[in-house]
Amino acid sequence: MRHIILLLIIQCFASNIDVQISYIDAPLINIHWCSDTVLALTSKGSVYRSDDRGRQWTKMSEIFHRKALIQLEDSDERVGIVNNLVPSPVDKSLVLFTGTDQIAWISLDCGKTITAVNAGKQLREYQFHPLEKDWIIASAGVKRIGGVGQVQRVDLLNGKSLQADLVILGTGIQPNNKLAKDQLKISPNGGIETDVFLKAAKNVYASGDISSYPYWVTGEHVRIEHQNEAVRQGYVAALNILGRPTPLTDVPFFWTRQWDRTLAYSGVGQGFDEVIVDGDLSQQKFVAYYARKGRVVASASMNTPNAQMIISEALRLNVMPSAEDLKEKKVNLDDIKKIVLSKGSSCHCKRAGQCQSQL
Repeated sequence: MRHIILLLIIQCFASNIDVQISYIDAPLINIHWCSDTVLALTSKGSVYRSDDRGRQWTKMSEIFHRKALIQLEDSDERVGIVNNLVPSPVDKSLVLFTGTDQIAWISLDCGKTITAVNAGKQLREYQFHPLEKDWIIASAGVKRIGGVGQVQRVDLLNGKSLQADLVILGTGIQPNNKLAKDQLKISPNGGIETDVFLKAAKNVYASGDISSYPYWVTGEHVRIEHQNEAVRQGYVAALNILGRPTPLTDVPFFWTRQWDRTLAYSGVGQGFDEVIVDGDLSQQKFVAYYARKGRVVASASMNTPNAQMIISEALRLNVMPSAEDLKEKKVNLDDIKKIVLSKGSSCHCKRAGQCQSQL
């Protein structure tokens, strides 16, 4: 069966219609426009390119195959097969082509020139950096960390090495609950289950990453892996051990800063069924509210100063407006701030008397 690209070009100024027909090797599964240039991907993994808005097409399979061979030194024809065509949301000319194996291809000029990259394994997880337009964040796979007496390099699965003086491992953790398994209750999340006072059993308290405690907002047991929470829980556990009953009422809070963008998050949003956004996602300035069954349980914000300080307090004080009111814009962040400040001395800040200035 012969497949065709049927491209309808409307010449508005001439008031006529120009229909162009081109034959391809399989049905189209993706198409991308870069001004006059068009890229098309078929279900057979072939990429076609047109520089004149679709009037003439060039099959690029040979180029992809040849570039891949340089990286792999392999004669297998499958190394030229493309399974996805992903344009950058920041720059249409930047296009990532992923393959059926460990080879990927990158073009900075909408397919005019192609560079093959040996990623060490098939790229399944990747994204374009929101600010650095020619950056693609992907996993190449680490084989080993090398050096004599100190870190000097990181060897990748693709055979390449990166010089390094410092390596930060973000591999995640599993709670070590072996000691407690036979004597204490273990939550499904792997943590040692406690009450709101972080008490796991008589004379036994658990705090930090190992603790699975009732989240103040929902009452459900959660386990939070974060330095701030570990420090705060240690403080609360110590007070309870000393006979000063103190429940853990904190709302978890996290933040990160990338260049001139700050993302902050408060609460525990697991199981949310609705997200209400106040602001402009395209401008990366917004507040998002995560709700479950009509109740806000967490929030994230970007480039909105003090938003999460306000919202975390509203969650802790149980004065957070309903998801319905937020969705219908009956209340906004300023209204929530007024509600929190009206609580006066009950406001829970790191330094006494600093609520007004911090909020």
